[in-house]
Amino acid sequence: MAGIYTLGASEGTQVTHNVINNVHAYSYGGWGMYADEGSSGITFKNNLVYNTKTGGFQQNYGKNNTVENNILAFAKKYQLQCTISEDHKSFTFTNNIIIFKEGLVAKGAWDHVNASMDYNIYWNINGGDYNFNNHNFKGWKKLGFDKNSHISNPFFKDAESFNFNFKRNTTYKKINFKPFNYSEAGVYGSNDWIEKSKLPQSITKAFDAAVEKNMKMKIKR
Repeated sequence: MAGIYTLGASEGTQVTHNVINNVHAYSYGGWGMYADEGSSGITFKNNLVYNTKTGGFQQNYGKNNTVENNILAFAKKYQLQCTISEDHKSFTFTNNIIIFKEGLVAKGAWDHVNASMDYNIYWNINGGDYNFNNHNFKGWKKLGFDKNSHISNPFFKDAESFNFNFKRNTTYKKINFKPFNYSEAGVYGSNDWIEKSKLPQSITKAFDAAVEKNMKMKIKR
């Protein structure tokens, strides 16, 4: 269902400094980070998530989770999902950068969810619409979200080639985003050992082709 999946009360848990990419599902699922069924007290921070099907972050039932200082990029259908609204505070979503080229920004129970969202950057590299659960950005802010957030180019060096280092700091400083070294994630050790951990290009190309085929099938339905 997700690159990182959490479940139940987990106060003090830190999900941090991960690179999560190429998460797909034939039908249901395909998130980067998924706080499911009562996930509570978890901090998702300093993660890079890209190339997912249904979003960089999704929460179902849960409370008092923190999603902070992450880069969420290039989900295909939605960038963010929240499927349940509850009486308590579900999560706080701040200081994140969301960059995309297709799909909705947000989808789900956002019109009623108890969540705090502010100081985030949103950027559509194709210059298209920003659909926040059937609201434009102005309407989204009227719901109480993202009062101090921006639609602005984050100035990554080459996001489409998955280089998420910054060319300049003018944008991310507006939201107090703190750059993190995502290259430190993953296998470490000798060069030979690191090379063994890499998937052959033939596998990644076959995966990408299967994803493309699946997405076209879903559109036809």
